[in-house]
Amino acid sequence: MGSSFDPVTLEILWRRLISIVDEADGAVARTAFSSLLRDAHDYTCMFTDRRGRELAQGTFATPGQSGAMALGIKQIIARLPATDFRPGDVLITNDPWALAGHLNDVCVLSPIFHRDRLAAFTACVFHHADIGGRVGADNHDVHEDGLFIPLCKLYDGGVLNEALLDTIRWNVRTPEAVTGDIRSQIAANHVCAAQIRELLDDCALGGLDELADEIIRRTEQSMRRAISALPAGVYRAEGTIEQPEGKGDVVIKAAVEVAGSDIDVDLAGSSPQVDWGGNVVYNFTYAYVFMAIKSMFDPDMPNNDGCAAPLHLRAPEGSVVNCRYPAAVAARMQIGHFLTEIVYRALEGALPDRVIAASGGTPATMNVFYGRRADDRPFHAVLIRGGGTGASRCADGE
Repeated sequence: MGSSFDPVTLEILWRRLISIVDEADGAVARTAFSSLLRDAHDYTCMFTDRRGRELAQGTFATPGQSGAMALGIKQIIARLPATDFRPGDVLITNDPWALAGHLNDVCVLSPIFHRDRLAAFTACVFHHADIGGRVGADNHDVHEDGLFIPLCKLYDGGVLNEALLDTIRWNVRTPEAVTGDIRSQIAANHVCAAQIRELLDDCALGGLDELADEIIRRTEQSMRRAISALPAGVYRAEGTIEQPEGKGDVVIKAAVEVAGSDIDVDLAGSSPQVDWGGNVVYNFTYAYVFMAIKSMFDPDMPNNDGCAAPLHLRAPEGSVVNCRYPAAVAARMQIGHFLTEIVYRALEGALPDRVIAASGGTPATMNVFYGRRADDRPFHAVLIRGGGTGASRCADGE
């Protein structure tokens, strides 16, 4: 299959796409209120083609957010008619089952129009320190976790939905910070959209479709070549995640099947969902399984929709790795972050040079502090503590 892009031109365009999304990332860092983004870079910017296929993500993207976003945004766009979008629209949601797995991760999604035609979408998911609700991992359902924002328009053709913004403002402890952070996400989308339109004009492109097809096709080919080099077979592992006394330990089982250039990951046999906030939605499970596969088989290949094409994931509905609504999910990282390690463990015999040992940052621990200052102003802060990186065959751990 031929291409209208020679290799040099394609590389130049790819680097420009990355610089665009990194500029959007920088806009968040410069304008957001939350200390969480400065301390942990707990946000991710990306953009997709007009069909919702991930085209580029920020250099410093967070794996749990980016993998869940890539899957979730594609699903959202696939179920909405293109005629539902118009210039100036901004959509917002923090539905855990639609995107990144808990209510604190709020997604702001904007269509990009070029010469009155829908060309792409840009999105930013940001971990908001405050989303209302009970603060803790011991919630029993998602309603205790905080404010649930279904997919809706925050801006409709450039007109702000004041009632929606007021609803958010009145359901959080630090309304100025939360609404300020949402505006920083909107600013990032504006930056990305403006730069994409400039790219299309500079390169005399009518849209991104042909470029997206070429980048995604090449990426998928590279990923499939790497997978094909592994002997076919089923590789298994399981892990136990210890819980406080009386809660019962959580077991994750993984069967990783390599069949030609495809990988099937089956998590059948994993524990049922739990009565606290450690439940993991399918998208977040997918994100950390994908992280393991991508980092082992083709770590240097750009992240886009093509990387994920060979991966097929099955996770039993109602299990801790594919929980049903309205399960509590606020602390989904306490279980979800182990998924990468368990997939590594399954493939350690087949790819010993590419697997690292268990890492101290699995899972991250969050300390949440909130209350009122002496002048009665509210405060709310989240501190993330991680650990080191496990050793590999060729290097000590960090």
